[in-house]
Amino acid sequence: MYRFLDRALWEIDEPYRFVVASMRLWVQRSRAGQCPCVALAPGFTYLHVEGALRDFAVAMGTLDRHALTTLRFGQRGGLAVLEDEARVLALFEVALSGAPDRVRRIAATLVTEEAVAGLTTAVEWVALHLAQNVIEERDR
Repeated sequence: MYRFLDRALWEIDEPYRFVVASMRLWVQRSRAGQCPCVALAPGFTYLHVEGALRDFAVAMGTLDRHALTTLRFGQRGGLAVLEDEARVLALFEVALSGAPDRVRRIAATLVTEEAVAGLTTAVEWVALHLAQNVIEERDR
């Protein structure tokens, strides 16, 4: 978490910038009563991770409905990573590193006990898609 906290967005690596932008857009559209997936689809398609969109939406919906506290996300165009964004980024980072027990432990600090398994699964699927895209990009 601390490697992301209060960092400027341009200082963090992909795919974390993408995750922050997607989280912020999801929250903005959801709060406006609009379908977040419609707004997110072009970005996921552009990065060739469209298969992750459903699981990303599940993860964000789980955070929205089952968070232990009110989570705060920055505005689109905001320049720094906020504390709750850093906590969620840490969850994705651990999932990308392939440490399922740690993913579960971090998820348990974010959502209610009954929501941990769903959040963990969704984040791990998103991470799998993101990791495959990174590998494909390196192979080109």
